[in-house]
Amino acid sequence: MNLSLRAADAEEFQLTAIAAYGCAPNKEDQEQRYARASSTIQVAQIPGLLIGVIDDPDVVRVGEQVEYTITVRNEGNAPAKNLKLTAKIPSGLSFVEASGETDAEDQDGQVRFDRVDELKPGGEAVWRLVAKAEKAGAVRLQANLESQSLKKPVKSEEPTRLFGGQDDSGQ
Repeated sequence: MNLSLRAADAEEFQLTAIAAYGCAPNKEDQEQRYARASSTIQVAQIPGLLIGVIDDPDVVRVGEQVEYTITVRNEGNAPAKNLKLTAKIPSGLSFVEASGETDAEDQDGQVRFDRVDELKPGGEAVWRLVAKAEKAGAVRLQANLESQSLKKPVKSEEPTRLFGGQDDSGQ
């Protein structure tokens, strides 16, 4: 026997199995017997948070801007609570602006976004962070996500290539 259960909103439910059996040399003498087993099943409902960062464009000329899109998804079956997002702007970039699901504040290259109280199962929160390329090099923007359900922050990095100077001759 195979049994598949899908719990939508229940935190626990009772499962009872009953088996009937009989044993006798002929059908007329057969007496039905029953066995019963019962168990309480606890359903674990947890948020499943996923964070992603994408840059546009991937290669940026010094003096121009790059836009990072930070997306947080709840792929779990329970709401995620008290989400806190920060982004570390690397050396070579400077903060221009941020917008999205909540307001943001830049503190010397550490961008702190206001808390999201709850992200429902299947829900998504999106932020946009714009930075200006200040000097050539390979950099990585790092986004960190904390929530009530996470024991330690979840991190996502996006590499961006910064090139050139005032003009293409390298001067």
